[in-house]
Amino acid sequence: MIDKKTLLKTWICHATVYKWLHDRSAKSMFKKKLCISIPLLILNTLGGIIVYKADSFMKTSKRLLIFECVCGSINMCCVMLTGIKDYFCFGEKSELHIQSFQNWTKFKNEIYVEMVLPTLSEEEFLGQMKIRYADLISYGPTIPNEIINIYVKKFKEDIENTEFSLPDIIYAGYLKTEKVQKEEHIDLDSII
Repeated sequence: MIDKKTLLKTWICHATVYKWLHDRSAKSMFKKKLCISIPLLILNTLGGIIVYKADSFMKTSKRLLIFECVCGSINMCCVMLTGIKDYFCFGEKSELHIQSFQNWTKFKNEIYVEMVLPTLSEEEFLGQMKIRYADLISYGPTIPNEIINIYVKKFKEDIENTEFSLPDIIYAGYLKTEKVQKEEHIDLDSII
């Protein structure tokens, strides 16, 4: 049976991992958003300039045809980029990861403060934190596999030598250690 202080320290460890993962995910999504938004902005501006100068293309039918092809191609590129941007929702996903990062930070800090200056009974506090922990994991945005892979590569030695268990997302098919295989399943309901 795991004691309550160890459980809280494990949750702090999980919060630290999830904070890192959500922070990197937010940055990755923001970069992807910029990779679509900047070309879209440039193409829209270019298309507007071409339309504004349309009178210079109206002198001959050949120039008019070139104008229509160039303007139509730019507009088609803008429509495709807008469709990609709307479909993948990189900006919205980035914001969700930022919110999740902030929620995990708040969760971790509340545990720290309560461990140092207890204001609630242990059972009441654990009950509240158990619900918050489950909600943070259940309702958080999906972390891309490439971010998990980066975490595992960057912290491989720390993962193998940690005294606390890490979130399942880290061990899910990426790294098998003796520590994980020997750990018992923790039933959170039996602790409270």
